[in-house]
Amino acid sequence: MHLERKDNTQLASIDIAVNKSKGALLFRRSTKVMEDVISQRPAFPTLNREVAMIEGGLPLMYNNVVVGSIGVSGVASSDDGKIAAAGVAALK
Repeated sequence: MHLERKDNTQLASIDIAVNKSKGALLFRRSTKVMEDVISQRPAFPTLNREVAMIEGGLPLMYNNVVVGSIGVSGVASSDDGKIAAAGVAALK
């Protein structure tokens, strides 16, 4: 596990990033997918309160198996998603 926080980033972003990573890992999909589901099924977040179902979490896949995940928080969620995607790309 690796956690990095830039100076002056809100402390809440630590938990949010970890929970985005957990969501991507546990559900084996992008947290953006879950964010989109919530718009159609508002009760969906009650399934697990320890995951953040908002863009910025991505699973790490190897041979179609989830081997880890990345969670990013600290800017707009759409930008968190772009940063997470860059992290996944860098690991390929």
